[in-house]
Amino acid sequence: MNNLKILGWNKKPKTLYRYIKEGDIFAFQIKIDLFGFGRILAKNPLGVAAEIFDIFQPHPDDLFKNYDYDKPSILFITILDAHSLFQEKLDTEWRIIAKDTDYDNPYADIYTSVNPIMKIMHNPDFSKKIEITKEEAVSTIKQFPWKDEFPRHHYHILELLIKCKPELFTLPLLNFMGFEKFILDTLSKYKK
Repeated sequence: MNNLKILGWNKKPKTLYRYIKEGDIFAFQIKIDLFGFGRILAKNPLGVAAEIFDIFQPHPDDLFKNYDYDKPSILFITILDAHSLFQEKLDTEWRIIAKDTDYDNPYADIYTSVNPIMKIMHNPDFSKKIEITKEEAVSTIKQFPWKDEFPRHHYHILELLIKCKPELFTLPLLNFMGFEKFILDTLSKYKK
């Protein structure tokens, strides 16, 4: 990341879809004092493929102080509804906080999403696909729910985080940006 341009949380509250680029690093607000992070891998017809980092901080600009953001630990790769999250802000705050003009997508030849209806798997920008059986698609999604090929909103990411990092959601649920009931219902569903 030699050409990383750090924008910070306050630089761009909104980013139009057409200005989102491969390698952009973003932060998203989970609760008043908890932020998650990720990187845009590629645009595709459904939105953007993105990796979600296994990094959570009380302030979004702390990513650049405390972590090697060039090689972060990855929780999962999924498809985001970039228009709703970064441009329209329908659920909560998602912002591009850095741009990497030299980013080289390491997943270009890896199948990161599954479409069970069409029975195919795609790489992040959908330039490559492979046919699979419906059974393979369903099995993959059961094992790795983030691979299901539909554009995710904030609450979908919260649900995936509850599966991967339940320790982020301690009781009592306070200051989760209006998602407390959804989180409590989701936690209850997974405890059954």
